[in-house]
Amino acid sequence: MNPGAGMRAAIVGGGIGGLAAAIALRRHGWSVTLFERAAAFEAVGAGITLMPNAVRALEVLGLGAAVRARSLSGHSGIIADSRGRPLVRRELSSVDGDGTRLVIMHRRDLVELLADQIPAEDIRLGVTVDAVTADGTLDVGGHRHRFDLVVGADGVHSRTRRCLWPKARVRHTGITAWRWVLDIEPPGLVGVMTGRAGEFGILPLGDRGTYVFAATPRGVHDLDGFADWADPVPTVLAATEGKLAHRDELLEVRPPRRMYSGRVALIGDAAHAMRPHLGQGAALAIEDAVVLAHHAPDLLAYNRARIRRVRAAHLLARSVTPAMIPASASLTTVRDVALRITPDALPLAIPTHLMAWRPPGQPPL
Repeated sequence: MNPGAGMRAAIVGGGIGGLAAAIALRRHGWSVTLFERAAAFEAVGAGITLMPNAVRALEVLGLGAAVRARSLSGHSGIIADSRGRPLVRRELSSVDGDGTRLVIMHRRDLVELLADQIPAEDIRLGVTVDAVTADGTLDVGGHRHRFDLVVGADGVHSRTRRCLWPKARVRHTGITAWRWVLDIEPPGLVGVMTGRAGEFGILPLGDRGTYVFAATPRGVHDLDGFADWADPVPTVLAATEGKLAHRDELLEVRPPRRMYSGRVALIGDAAHAMRPHLGQGAALAIEDAVVLAHHAPDLLAYNRARIRRVRAAHLLARSVTPAMIPASASLTTVRDVALRITPDALPLAIPTHLMAWRPPGQPPL
């Protein structure tokens, strides 16, 4: 018997985490209503990197084959300095112990895959949730709705969090992030270049072209600092000229001690928005969805299963920033020397530990 049979859940937010939660809860027998304020599902950003833990979570949702079909093969990924000299090199074709491969895909494609799994009658688009209370009540357009479970999946500026976790604050990092997609093959380097001007990433999207991202330090709001970097950065910037790039500031939300209040649970960026250097933001949101559905309606068990992991990942993502965006030329030099004399496997040991996550009920790697 499904544990959620006869029980009703509301999902506030139709991003990757919210869609994943709707699918996961339905698979456990819950009746689900998803509320999204946009008139259509939107994929903010450009590309998305799905680490093996994200792929395993998507496998639980029935999307494993569709996602794995986009996995990388035949590519080596590197972290290089601004002159193009490799600091760390890693094969991307198989990055985890069970052979699960890294996947890079367009965010829009992932959102469409997720949304297609949810019946249209379970989705309310163009609807704003005005208030949430701990007893599972939502105020929507002047009407009140009561649910056995409410999932706050409404992102970094979560209204759900503001209602029930009023002391939680959004932290400004001062780092500007840029993301865009080019309709060209990756020109040479696949991976990330890093230096005093920030970091610059170039990743293949298969027949969708090339996913490009950059981050600039506090106070820098353009990409001019990358103009004198080694190829292929100038080539990519030339191809980018005149094309729309998504730009925003990186924001953080420190995970609360409890990711639930009464009948309400937080997942994804609403609970633990973090810096993207570990590539774990979306992965942890999908993990949250899978673990929540496994334990619901026991939200204490959900919190116990998640809180240490998301807090550790949040701290690690923050600690990586000085390495990827050094604050001075001298720190850049120290970082480069340290990485060159360190075996390639060591800087990746902690991210590999994060990627080794397995869904509930599956044996550890």
